[in-house]
Amino acid sequence: MYNPDEECIEMIRKIEFYCKEKGMTHNELAKKAGISKSTLSYLLCGKSKPYVYTILQLCNALEISLHDLVGDETEQEDARLCQRYHGLPEQKKKLFLTYLEMLEQYRKK
Repeated sequence: MYNPDEECIEMIRKIEFYCKEKGMTHNELAKKAGISKSTLSYLLCGKSKPYVYTILQLCNALEISLHDLVGDETEQEDARLCQRYHGLPEQKKKLFLTYLEMLEQYRKK
């Protein structure tokens, strides 16, 4: 089951991460999300809990999916890895697959 307080803390951490990753200030995020600065401030300080609609607005403003914000980090890392793999030139894809095969052989030993 979910622990709502812990999930909110983790979600706030992710909002902060995506803001930094995109070089976006809290003021810019609030404006782009269409929410007040004080609403965002209370949310980030843990003084309030967001409505689902607010979470969706923040996802849109950060240009991320809802899953990026509330999903499992392992799944997110897997998705990012897949995106990076698909962006590689064919030669690097082959090298990467060779590397994975080597790791698998090593793991079996």
